[in-house]
Amino acid sequence: MTFDLDKQIEFNNGGLSAYTLFQDMGNNREVEFKRNVLNSIIFQQGMLGIGLPDKNPLVIGWMDDSLVDIQLDNSTISSKETSLIYGYIPFTFEDDKIIIPPGFSTIESIDIDGESGVCRQGYGLEGYYINRGSIEAKMWLPNEAQNVSPSSLDIYVANEGWATTGTIVIKLRDRESGMWISIEDVKLGRNEIPQFERFYDVQNASLEILISQGELDQSMEGCLYFYLVMEGVKKLP
Repeated sequence: MTFDLDKQIEFNNGGLSAYTLFQDMGNNREVEFKRNVLNSIIFQQGMLGIGLPDKNPLVIGWMDDSLVDIQLDNSTISSKETSLIYGYIPFTFEDDKIIIPPGFSTIESIDIDGESGVCRQGYGLEGYYINRGSIEAKMWLPNEAQNVSPSSLDIYVANEGWATTGTIVIKLRDRESGMWISIEDVKLGRNEIPQFERFYDVQNASLEILISQGELDQSMEGCLYFYLVMEGVKKLP
């Protein structure tokens, strides 16, 4: 099975969670069952779930069958067989052009100041609620993006599906001077990083980010999620 990522795609609002995966399917017994399974196995609240080895993408699917045959002696049971199928897939590129859309980067908080905090959804995912204060974090692209020079680099901002009140302030650390440099007019969706060479570590495919809100804004509602989006050319051997 392969997933074609040769086109830039837009990421749905919201972080990855058992709720957002089924948010367009309403509420019924089957959806609630699958949400409970995902929450218990992958999206363990307040924990890292099954982890995030090598920052590879995780594929989640369902099969209307079960590898386990359940029987009760002297009883007739009615059941619906469902299996959760999940696994990590390699992130590979067939040619020299690399396109990494939203949703494939990793972010981890380094320092939290004030009343801001972390919304963990398991699987190594972090979102942030930004009140009075700031959050310093580090962002990575998949390992396959290491040592690839970008032709463009953006930060994609998503929320939990409702309107975000207040101004999102993003600053990036200049790798040479160590100073925090602001990105202008940050909005939900794609935000271009000007002069990204100043901030982006090509060898490790990473950068450092400082997130806060406008000084005069009220507290923001809900969680915000941040993703790196890159286009680049891989040097062929």
